[in-house]
Amino acid sequence: MVTREWDDFRTQEAYWEFIDGKLTAFWKEYLSQPVCQNEFAKRKCVESQTNVLILFRKLREGLLSSGRNDQFSLQVYETSLYLSVMFESSVGMLDTTSILSRLVPGMYTAVLQPLQSPQLSPSFPPVSPALSSTPTRISPTFLSSLSSPSRSWSPSRPSASLTAILMLLHTLILAYPSQRAYFDTLQSIPECILDRKSDIYGWIRAVARCLGGCDFVEFENLTRGSGVFEFVTSVGDVKGVDSNLDLKLRLADSKPVSNLSLNSHSTFVSNSHLRKTVPTLRVLLSRLRAKARDRAWVIFRSAYREMSEEDESKKWLERYLALESVEGASLEEMEERVNLGLGKITFDDWIRERERDGHIRRREGVVGRWVVCKVRQE
Repeated sequence: MVTREWDDFRTQEAYWEFIDGKLTAFWKEYLSQPVCQNEFAKRKCVESQTNVLILFRKLREGLLSSGRNDQFSLQVYETSLYLSVMFESSVGMLDTTSILSRLVPGMYTAVLQPLQSPQLSPSFPPVSPALSSTPTRISPTFLSSLSSPSRSWSPSRPSASLTAILMLLHTLILAYPSQRAYFDTLQSIPECILDRKSDIYGWIRAVARCLGGCDFVEFENLTRGSGVFEFVTSVGDVKGVDSNLDLKLRLADSKPVSNLSLNSHSTFVSNSHLRKTVPTLRVLLSRLRAKARDRAWVIFRSAYREMSEEDESKKWLERYLALESVEGASLEEMEERVNLGLGKITFDDWIRERERDGHIRRREGVVGRWVVCKVRQE
């Protein structure tokens, strides 16, 4: 239950400092542990994740109760979103939808659009000295950069549009294979947040179209490897954003800031937001590929009697079943350490799992060939 003390912005910012300490302690503990953990260690990790997410939920309740809509509250929600997706806790799975519905379009239009208005008040609500040692006043140079026709900061550049993409991917995962919720969500996103003429919009539409048409080979191509992350991060026209940045470094700058007296605003928003968006995007794409893989396999089992491990057949199956991992090699170890569920999926491992599940069996007398067991009709 949120009390009236949460209406004080300084209380909210002090609580963030408390959460920040908990989150920092979590990263230090679990990024230093070996990848292979026993079940007890995994349960303890998920329990720690759950505790952090509950703290974030309480802070969001305080922000909502006070009616606070500024850059601080926006970044609290954005950080909550990233953690709710990446953490394995069931609390995060429940929170993701509510966080996204609050962000898009509500908070982005409420927080970002007024920054382009000539009537903008030059200051934000008071902040805690722990968050900023300088006045919370926006510099004239910063305001002029916002109103620049060539680099104006609108909800479609880049934070809001990237969050909208995460929202659409999340909806595709929840309702798969149905896309009704996806189209309803897409219709609810205004064009000022997601430009219908942008490349990133064309990409998400192509992903949805391939899933709807069961074009799994093209879907795999659209969601494979570092290329998709370079493409998505280009939405902010950011140069030098490395998609293989260390996970801990990406999340280390997650602290919400109320002091925006910066001259290079586009760099601040893009680099900070993108460094946290990329690992979140990896997790969502990994989950969506897993959904598509399961459906593709059901279709394959109903259409084919045998499968082969010959090079050409194997390459096609890897593409059709999206068996190529979506994570970059330098990220794999770090992401596995925090239980992001993005371990590399190899063809041989997948074959062994299907044999164990009774979906296939080795063809007697023939090396490298498998008999496909048909799907039983319930």
